[in-house]
Amino acid sequence: MTARSLLLKLISCLLFILPSAFAINLTIEDFEDVSDWSISDDLTSFAVSTTQVFQGTYSGKATFTTNAAASGEALKIFSAVDFSPYTNISIWAWLNEDDFTYDNLFSVSFTDGALNACANLDFSITKAETTDEAWSQVFSSSISSWTFCNTSDITRAYLTTFTEDNPVPFSVYFDAFNLHTPDSCLPPVSGDMTIINGDNCKLNEIDSITGNLIILDGALQIQASGALTISGGYINIYPGSNLTILSGGQING
Repeated sequence: MTARSLLLKLISCLLFILPSAFAINLTIEDFEDVSDWSISDDLTSFAVSTTQVFQGTYSGKATFTTNAAASGEALKIFSAVDFSPYTNISIWAWLNEDDFTYDNLFSVSFTDGALNACANLDFSITKAETTDEAWSQVFSSSISSWTFCNTSDITRAYLTTFTEDNPVPFSVYFDAFNLHTPDSCLPPVSGDMTIINGDNCKLNEIDSITGNLIILDGALQIQASGALTISGGYINIYPGSNLTILSGGQING
């Protein structure tokens, strides 16, 4: 076993037929600060809030007018982010499926610094890919398959929500983008370690992370020979996930 095999993935539960992944927040000048998002005429607002919506909080809120327009779009411009080292990108959304007449709900797209639109994202979200009135994490296709844009120089994100023929106003809630690498059981070089997609991880040697430990969807077992130093100082364990420290195992701050 090599030194880089400190965390071993035992089981990988596929989510939306995508590989397990380590997630990091995508820095786009604070996604939660939506005051500088541009919105189309079909949106009455796109505003920040910390109001709880069932399972969590939302960062962006898009509220539609009653003009029965086909779609409403919000645009965020940010400093260049290099997507190329990552496998795919996801976004969290909360919505009431009854507010949508047809199966299409919303789509996410990106352009590079030269305003070339990325193709082959497969980031159009349908009712089959979300949980009604709950937070749903939805994924793009593999970033390596994107075409017509420079994935090392992404500068714009577009959120398009389909109102279809709905005659009444309604809201859609968005939370942070996440970029993913192949294995959530491997500690990142820097930042938070986030275990997702049902990964069950075991730590049997000594390792450290510069950020926090977040077990979003999965498990971490610290074995007798394992020790994890968490420089960020926080451990967040979401419902359904767990952290187990066996006799002799250690977590240090």
